[in-house]
Amino acid sequence: MTDMINVALNVVRSLGIPIFPCVETLNQEGKIAKRPYTKKGFKDATRDENQIRQWWDKYPNALIGVPTGSMSGLFVVDIDQSNEKNGEASFKALDISDPITCQTCTVSGGRHLIFKYPKGLRLGNTTNHIGDSIDTRADGGYVIWAGSKTLKGDYRYRPGYSPDAVGFADIPDLILEKLLGETPSKVGINKLSGAIKSGSRNDTLFREGVTLVHAGVSDESISDYLRERSQDCEHKLDDKELKTIQESALSWIVFNSLSSNLCSQS
Repeated sequence: MTDMINVALNVVRSLGIPIFPCVETLNQEGKIAKRPYTKKGFKDATRDENQIRQWWDKYPNALIGVPTGSMSGLFVVDIDQSNEKNGEASFKALDISDPITCQTCTVSGGRHLIFKYPKGLRLGNTTNHIGDSIDTRADGGYVIWAGSKTLKGDYRYRPGYSPDAVGFADIPDLILEKLLGETPSKVGINKLSGAIKSGSRNDTLFREGVTLVHAGVSDESISDYLRERSQDCEHKLDDKELKTIQESALSWIVFNSLSSNLCSQS
């Protein structure tokens, strides 16, 4: 086994999220199940490195548990995929483009889509609510994080979808609508604010453009948004550059929606 203490500490240091140790066990059906090592489970999660070292000194091969919901600021869509379950088909039926957000490939071949937990809302855990073989994890839940190793394989970031590569996006409106029973306001209505430094202007506008495409905002509205948002850049872009950014955002969505075997081994 890899030195898991270093993996665990890196999660805390790089992402600032609390963690706790978990163990894999076999259930009555002979399938691998996970449970916390600690008495209070996810409620014991911490960023304190001394406590984390104590846990992993005692359980050197422990899996990395991360609480979801307000404790970590994360919301997870858990897509189950196995011989018995086809969560990917259910997710495709939702007609949501492949989210540009942190994603983890699970041991069974499924995915965790990891989003920002929405401020001002209280979301709990669900099972098969937004689709067959699709669960959600929020307040009162937890997931096993990338880097954890089990007897049947490892949890790992989907290539190109690590936190460093794509960060954590907002929950898609359609998912919130299914969870809340009402349609939240579209992403494109409220313009983000804040100065955009020269070294990050193209990347920032691209990511915001992708979010708008993903939310179903019209091309014309996206163009207007990017033109207005570009005024926050320290050094302005011309219309040609803005059009290129918009076209790149749309192309990114189309290209990444074509992949069918999303968590295949490379």
